[in-house]
This record gives sequence, structure tokens and C-alpha cells, in this order.
Amino acid sequence: MKWFIMGAVMVVLCMTFTVFQADFDMHELQTEQVKFTAQEAAAAAAQYMDPEAYADGRFVFNREEGIQAAEALIRQNLKLDPDFMPLRNSYASEQVTYTIEFFDDDSVNQAPCLSGYPCLYVQHISQYTLAITHPTVIVSIDAGEAQYSLRLPGMDTTVYRTGAHEWKGYNFIT
Repeated sequence: MKWFIMGAVMVVLCMTFTVFQADFDMHELQTEQVKFTAQEAAAAAAQYMDPEAYADGRFVFNREEGIQAAEALIRQNLKLDPDFMPLRNSYASEQVTYTIEFFDDDSVNQAPCLSGYPCLYVQHISQYTLAITHPTVIVSIDAGEAQYSLRLPGMDTTVYRTGAHEWKGYNFIT
């Protein structure tokens, strides 16, 4: 009887580890998908510039069109509805939120670039750090909690990633 109980405990432990490992693998895949989406959303937003400012020799992002492009990409890649709620085939289980920040000739003397370029950007939630030397768009996505069947105490399961796109070939007028 003793061996039977020990065998049953071992089976339960093995099944628990297998379930946890499968959940962990899905969490890693989702984290990479959110990172890819943040980078692509930043790149999409960075493609829209203000043509009038550019004609005057300044590089200024068209924030309205850039935000629309980033939102469309986030909704498509993460399988979200127009309100950023997960669709049936989405890994997310709650509303996804994002932030988008533009650094260009109109914002160069504002935080964190108070004295112009270069400046250091730090995203305090994820500790994402970037030296901004050129016009840049930064997108951070909070996809909520990962879907774990079993959670260990103190385990951080938040899916939060940041990506950036920088216009390196642009020469500033000083």
C-alpha cells in the first residue's frame, strides 16, 4: 500500500510539472509575440510624418496617423476587438492596454530629452532603457496576466513588453 501511495504522489507531481511547463512555454511564446508586436507597432507609427514640418526642415511625426497604424497592428497581431478586448482565439484573457511615445523635433526639449539629443529613456515598469539619439517612437504593451493553471507564490506572470523604432538616417538641423 505504501508503494502505491508513493507511486500516486509521483504521478501527481509529474502531471503538475508537465502542466506548469506547458503553461510556462505558452507564456514565453506570448511574451515574444507581444515584444514583436510592440516593435512592429512602433515601426508602423514611425512611418507617418508631418509633411509640412518636413518641408520646413524639421522631422515631426504625424501622431494621429501613427497611433491609428499602431493600434491596427496591435489589434491584428494580438487578436483583439476594436476595444482591445481579446477575441475567442486570443491568448490574452483581459483588455490589452498600450502606451505610445513620440520623440521628434517638436518634443526634443521635453522630458526625458530636456537638453536635446542624446537623452536616456527608461520605461519604469519594464526597465526598458534606450539612448535616444534620433527621432524615435516607443510602444509599450500590457497584455495582462499570463494564463497559468498553477501559480507559484511570488511569480510574476505579467506580459508587458516595450519596443522602439528610430530614424537613424535623419540629420538634425541645429
